[in-house]
Amino acid sequence: MQLGRKDSQPFLGYIYILLAAVLFGTSGTVQALAPEGAQPEVIGAIRLAISGTFLAVITLLFKRPQLRKRWPIIPTISAAISVVALQICFFNALPRTGVALGTSIFIGSFPVFTGAFSFILYRERPTPKWIFASLFAIVGCFLLLGVGENFNSGFSGIALALGAGCSYAIFTLSAQFLLKEHSVVAVLAISFTLGAILMIPAFFGVSLDWLTQSRGVVVSLYLGIVSTIFPYLLFTRGLRIVPASTAATLNLAEPLTAAILGVYLLQEKLSLTAHAGMVLLIGGIAILSIPSRVKRS
Repeated sequence: MQLGRKDSQPFLGYIYILLAAVLFGTSGTVQALAPEGAQPEVIGAIRLAISGTFLAVITLLFKRPQLRKRWPIIPTISAAISVVALQICFFNALPRTGVALGTSIFIGSFPVFTGAFSFILYRERPTPKWIFASLFAIVGCFLLLGVGENFNSGFSGIALALGAGCSYAIFTLSAQFLLKEHSVVAVLAISFTLGAILMIPAFFGVSLDWLTQSRGVVVSLYLGIVSTIFPYLLFTRGLRIVPASTAATLNLAEPLTAAILGVYLLQEKLSLTAHAGMVLLIGGIAILSIPSRVKRS
């Protein structure tokens, strides 16, 4: 039997989320390349402001009817607050843990939080393949931690990275609920714009001189567009096709990307156990990406 459109859709969902994860994985490295004096909260606020403005313009020009639809208050506010918490936790964790380690903790905890919240809210039971792939990949994340040898980075950095994972899980489930009635662009435009408004206090009493430098402008635009708009569009489009728990595990490609960039661009050192963890991460993603057997007529 020839594969139809419905059979090919899960594969496209995997591709969308994997591409999103790779682009997400570059954000920590780019933030580390920002000029001296760039505060993590300000970087996160600028990231949301740029992406929110860009998507709001697109929504107003091409998807205005979406704004007149009913927007459930709790999921909408939850999406906005969680995306703000993600920026604050993630960008403050990286200076304390390093890009490779912080991103690995962040994304390694993400599928655990997502699976737990999915079960609590929707009674969405994880499949055996998801459980096996998640365990495989999470063990890889622990190896990336160096089995405890890197905990000298301090509890605060690890706690912030875990907070980012929890925030990302809440955003994922909130966005998935909103996508039932609204387009991807509209959901992201509302979430990011509200998030940017909530982060306005981050600009009070801080120096923005680094934004006058060309490198500061490039970093801001990259974080706002390339590592935010593109991957979120891909990720939320993938959420229309695959379950949130599956998306969470596929997103483990993000710490893999961050680890590679951290080692080769930022000269961060990873042990042999950490390299073994990277291999396990790839294995977990590969297991989850294998299409289920298609029934033949």
